[in-house]
Amino acid sequence: MKYLTICLVVLASIGICQAQNLQKYNRLYFEVGGSGLFASVNYEKQFPQLPALGVRVGLGFYTEKAFYMTVPVGLTYAFALKKSNTFLDIGLNLTYARIDGRVFTQEQNSNGNHFTSIVPSIAYRKHFG
Repeated sequence: MKYLTICLVVLASIGICQAQNLQKYNRLYFEVGGSGLFASVNYEKQFPQLPALGVRVGLGFYTEKAFYMTVPVGLTYAFALKKSNTFLDIGLNLTYARIDGRVFTQEQNSNGNHFTSIVPSIAYRKHFG
């Protein structure tokens, strides 16, 4: 759990380290059936030095026999396609899910109340504006 917390802090601090003209490199979006396992709201940061490379973190949910809160964290790379502002987005995500919604806790997994999944992703992306 310490490693997940450290990853989230590092990803959140990336935006603070950059100071100029980063509006176009930050995105907030809603995703269905992706790395949030059912649905999630995600923040994505693309690096100005290499705009095709990005990191993302989100908050979502998953339901099976119970309600799980999910925290997807991932790395993506966007390959430009021939059509203007269109991309093939490929990534790898690590998703942490916990049944009671308490994501940041030090309790041990004694009764199967949380799990971690590796979720590969491939998507078509079109940027407007």
